[in-house]
Amino acid sequence: MPYRGRWDHAANPKGLKEYPVAAATVIAVGDLCIWDPVTLKILPASSTTLWGSNEATSRVNLADKFVGIAHSAHAAAGDEGDMVRVGGRGVYSMPVGTAVAFEIGDWVGGDKDSGGNFLYAQSVEKVTVHDEAIGLVVRRYAAATGIVEFEIKGLHELGGGQRQFLTS
Repeated sequence: MPYRGRWDHAANPKGLKEYPVAAATVIAVGDLCIWDPVTLKILPASSTTLWGSNEATSRVNLADKFVGIAHSAHAAAGDEGDMVRVGGRGVYSMPVGTAVAFEIGDWVGGDKDSGGNFLYAQSVEKVTVHDEAIGLVVRRYAAATGIVEFEIKGLHELGGGQRQFLTS
């Protein structure tokens, strides 16, 4: 199930930015996106460049490089220099890897593939460590749920950055 964005980007377009993407990179609408400081392009969260020595390190890498959620797609047959629109702030709904209860203000981070060493591009998990978080839950779920609404603020947004947003 792809994401459902609730932020009104038509009335408030400041949250949408365009980022360059490599010709061979596949990005789908709804992918969590990161900024790669080596190539100066965006990648989906499922990129193997995020994987560290363990799951926690990979989630921290995602949080440190997180720019937002893709609003346009890019096929592998695209051209070098193509751009992808990314929502860097707003409220989104996404599937949860493991259904759990959520309270308002809980942190969400990347969801790891149980059989491999990578994170999913369109799924999140409840995390308990601030450094692994990419967003804050905005709606309470008293019972275990498979979809969660959370607010994001990407790396390139104004106002103190993502770390300040997640702790305020």
